[in-house]
Amino acid sequence: MSTRTQDFLSNFLAAAASCDADRVVECFASDCRFDLPVHPARGFVGREQARRNWSTIFETVPDLSIELLDAAHHGDTCWAELKYSGTRTDGSPHLMHGVIVITVDAESRLSKARFYVEFVDSSEVSITEHLEAMQDSAHIAAGRP
Repeated sequence: MSTRTQDFLSNFLAAAASCDADRVVECFASDCRFDLPVHPARGFVGREQARRNWSTIFETVPDLSIELLDAAHHGDTCWAELKYSGTRTDGSPHLMHGVIVITVDAESRLSKARFYVEFVDSSEVSITEHLEAMQDSAHIAAGRP
């Protein structure tokens, strides 16, 4: 296990629990890179955008809690499964789950992250219903009944 990645996770979770955007951003390298492979246009580089993001998150979900569900460490990289939960200021629940692949620098700061985290779909649609709807959409797009 990498002590640096463990240190990062510990520092990040404590910073997030403080709901202080500046403290969270201190966990990131100045030229940190955040990629969202499922939403590529949302990727960014740098602490300033990270600070804006975390400020918005804490303003919108003031009781945000991040739980580390599991982690695997290899060198300067870790795979962290996280659960984000809380209540938004409009009273609606905030729930996200996923994995972040994190690379840290020599100071245990995040230098690169790939986010595979999504909002939890609370609908009661089974996998069969989901696939049938996908198939129906494909038929409609192809002009078939």
